Amino acid sequence: MSRGWERLLMQIGLSWSRLYSVQALSVREQSCVLLCKTPDVQEHQQLTAYLTAGGAILDTTGQLSTWSPVERKVDRVEPTSPAFRHIASIHIGTRALVHPSCSDLEGLAWFDPDPDRAYAFAGLPVDHLTEFGRQSHTEFRSSGLPPVAERTAAQSSQPFIDAVLSFFKILHHKTGVPLVHKWWMPHTDKRAATFRIDTDYSSKPAIEAASGPVIEHEIPATWFLHVQAHEGWLEYFKTVPRQEIALHGYRHHEYTSADQYYADISMALGLLSKVDIHPAGYAAPYGFWLRDLAEVLSRFNFDYSSEFMYDYDSLPSRPPVSKTLQLPVHPISIGSFSRFRFTSSMIRQYYREWIQLKMLQRMPIHLYHHPNDHHESELHAIFRSLPHESTSWMSYREWAAWWKKRCSQSTSASYDTVQKSVHLTENGTVPMAIHAEENRFILTHKPKIDMEEVRWAPYIESALPELIQKRRAASSFSAVQCKKDELMTRLWRNRS
Repeated sequence: MSRGWERLLMQIGLSWSRLYSVQALSVREQSCVLLCKTPDVQEHQQLTAYLTAGGAILDTTGQLSTWSPVERKVDRVEPTSPAFRHIASIHIGTRALVHPSCSDLEGLAWFDPDPDRAYAFAGLPVDHLTEFGRQSHTEFRSSGLPPVAERTAAQSSQPFIDAVLSFFKILHHKTGVPLVHKWWMPHTDKRAATFRIDTDYSSKPAIEAASGPVIEHEIPATWFLHVQAHEGWLEYFKTVPRQEIALHGYRHHEYTSADQYYADISMALGLLSKVDIHPAGYAAPYGFWLRDLAEVLSRFNFDYSSEFMYDYDSLPSRPPVSKTLQLPVHPISIGSFSRFRFTSSMIRQYYREWIQLKMLQRMPIHLYHHPNDHHESELHAIFRSLPHESTSWMSYREWAAWWKKRCSQSTSASYDTVQKSVHLTENGTVPMAIHAEENRFILTHKPKIDMEEVRWAPYIESALPELIQKRRAASSFSAVQCKKDELMTRLWRNRS
């Protein structure tokens, strides 16, 4: 199993184990097999027998098909087929295995047309999700608005999560077995949300102004401190109620070596310790991410880190060579709109539509802000759009602690084909998602679910692909505009 696939399975919350020998394959024990290596002749025969007996296989090699996959460069996929049209786009940007004639995901997906054969090919190059240093100047569109952009990881893992979940849902539907996985939010009736404040160069009056909306709306925000900017009044941050204090470094600077990051973080922690502030988390200036930083973070006792050059708009994961959990955030802050000349009403429209998108995608909401960007009225509008009765606001420390609890929870599910019921064995209180057919699901804490009596809900609402289509049709940057903005933001980051 590759690191990329391990990461996606953990993010989705599927119960899985390595299969060291296909001789142990059993339709009663394994609802689906993820094939990540080319099988030899004997393994090919055993896997085929498993399929014939009613099992399901998701094949990343294409070796169990009657055709031969080809390798070609795939840049960006905008899904249109019914199985994947709820996914806005998938940034690939590398060579991948594709079906020579199938159009699903531009050849990255193929489902066996035989109704009795639960087999699919997935050529998604998921291992690139765990590579260091792959970055992009990424465009973010909204219907009726100009585009905005930010430097991010070359790929967000969320479209891959959505695609892989669709593969498994369709394959399980073919075999008649429900798909069960751990849910990715703490509550079945509330959406998880976090609000992060990076204090880059902020004055005390700007900090006080930004604290107003979070206090009024009782938001447990997480403040990532640019320590150098607040020397002499660091104790002030201890006076803001229900707020978590995290670290944004001593200098607000993008370093290039492990020694530089280590020295900067050590200096900042030393100053914070003198005023009895002990951060649980860290976020690098400008969302920067590289292997050296990952290794340095493992030398400190941080519970989490958050850099959108590692991942963004997705679920938490743990990077290679790092012990520190990554908490993705939406990389566009209110300050991002200034260089695109957005008005206040345009900013509100952007966030209103983006929040609607995340709700339809059934994903948590993670936003961030800089006090020097002001626009407190827009913060009030965001918080009013996410009322407490339907939103579980969490600090980053709380979100990281819950995610670690989710990862450590051992779960298993069995399906009684006679009684048509699902039996769950769990060690914890994380909600479970059960998918029946292709677009029906429930969230539950119950140990037994009668499939014929439960009240199902559609997992993908019709409004989601409709909104995605509107956003695809929105205006975008020309190549010249994109390069110009990339250059200007690079000069801004490297200013003295």
